[in-house]
Amino acid sequence: LSEIIQGAGLRMGIYIFTPSLAPLVGQSYEDLRDVADVFAPMIYRNYPDEPGPACLNWELAALPGELGVAGTSFEAEVMAAVLAWAGFADLEIEPRVEAVKTALPPEAVGRETARARALLGADKELAPILYIDDPLMADTARLVRNADADGINFFVYKENWASMVGPAFG
Repeated sequence: LSEIIQGAGLRMGIYIFTPSLAPLVGQSYEDLRDVADVFAPMIYRNYPDEPGPACLNWELAALPGELGVAGTSFEAEVMAAVLAWAGFADLEIEPRVEAVKTALPPEAVGRETARARALLGADKELAPILYIDDPLMADTARLVRNADADGINFFVYKENWASMVGPAFG
């Protein structure tokens, strides 16, 4: 597919999971570097509706349940290990499933963007997809830009979101 697209003089772009989650679903930034020119990782910080489309908060919060420890005395320990595995151990996130569902800080998105840049190198275009109705969009967008993203994407599939695209860059 990439040969056809690039052979036509176009650039190949892909939507992909965040760097911390991509290996869990069989995606490899390293392998895809060879075929894609533009990467748009879906880094929704705190998508409000469960289960959410490939959202960082919902995917991380689901792991203790998948391991059978959500709601048990082991939940906090396992959630702390999940946050450490994702590279968020030093962020102020309470290690509980319910907290992770709603309280990932903008720094988590900045870190995922920086990881994507490190995996891709400078020669690939990086434009993460953010949740447009994020109440902390100014901080989230700033941290994404500081992590060397080339741009920011939004999926605008709710009617009232179209008017938010300009203000998001406030």
